[in-house]
Amino acid sequence: MLKVDRAAKTFSRLPNKTLSDTGILERSDLQAMIAASPTEFFAELGERVLLLAQELRPDDVVEDRIDLLAVDEDGASVIIELKRGNHRMHLLQAISYAGMLAKIDKGAFVERIAQFSAKAASQIEEELEDFVEGGATSSNQSQRIVLIAEEFDYSVLISAEWLSEHYGVDVRCYRLKLAGDNSVEFLSCERVYPPAELTEQATRVRTGFTRKKPHFKNWTEALAGIENKDIVEFFKQEIANGRTGYPERRILNWKENGHRRFWMAARKNYAYGWQMGRFEGDVAFWRSMLECDDAEIAVVGKNDNRVRFRLRTAAQVKAFRGAVTGQLAAQPFVNASVDYDVDEDSEEDSHS
Repeated sequence: MLKVDRAAKTFSRLPNKTLSDTGILERSDLQAMIAASPTEFFAELGERVLLLAQELRPDDVVEDRIDLLAVDEDGASVIIELKRGNHRMHLLQAISYAGMLAKIDKGAFVERIAQFSAKAASQIEEELEDFVEGGATSSNQSQRIVLIAEEFDYSVLISAEWLSEHYGVDVRCYRLKLAGDNSVEFLSCERVYPPAELTEQATRVRTGFTRKKPHFKNWTEALAGIENKDIVEFFKQEIANGRTGYPERRILNWKENGHRRFWMAARKNYAYGWQMGRFEGDVAFWRSMLECDDAEIAVVGKNDNRVRFRLRTAAQVKAFRGAVTGQLAAQPFVNASVDYDVDEDSEEDSHS
């Protein structure tokens, strides 16, 4: 790592350090730092995840614990294992945790997180509802692995490549580098596997694997747990008028050319409206249309190519429907990639 001296127009090299040399420990230091500043750390990795717990036992049969457990926007559980230096068993350990988590259903998953965190199950479920696109019921339907270390044994990288290419297991390896002088230290994180150009492909492969179905079997069952009557009434009207969607995920779709341009996902007390792709002034448009403050509207997605907003009232859902079927029907969109949103009409659908 180079230090920039603008006045002298020179670089000076900051000496590299190891975590061991500087006395930084895995759990009490590195893990604690990540847990205290997850937003900053995962942004450095380029991972959009929500940290759920640390030191979580994936099964009562074992005493071993997952260093950090997170979830991504697709609902995949992210097993994060940290190593100071390197260790040949790094990947095997994470794989065993992923296998154990795969056997836990949604209700038990939330309760287990609550058991190993300072949060109540209701708070965890609310966080999952806010962060995961399909809501809490879509959580832990798949698992992926993030390995973080100062160095990686060759066997770990070869095994990660083999699992990814032949079996679709999403494994990502990040190398830590510590540098600094007497006054300040800097930590950088470099992805060593897979290369950046392969990450999107790895995600596509993972999404092709069969996932466990959420527990809603039909629209009656899906809507029964929604307490906001305005949202329930809106969904019932749209379904009666032929709107297609996925009752197992409490989602209604507004499609264009076979792909979702807009969709709505119901939650217990509100709904999320989603816009796939962007148009100029879209955030201001929705703020005015829905009379929401900035906190209710967010630009999200792997490439910042989605807009999400919260809908609570009959007026807001009516305004949403009017916009997506009216003035936005012919609106030109840019950056309209939908992050692997395929036409899912072949799945269990609409009016069951």
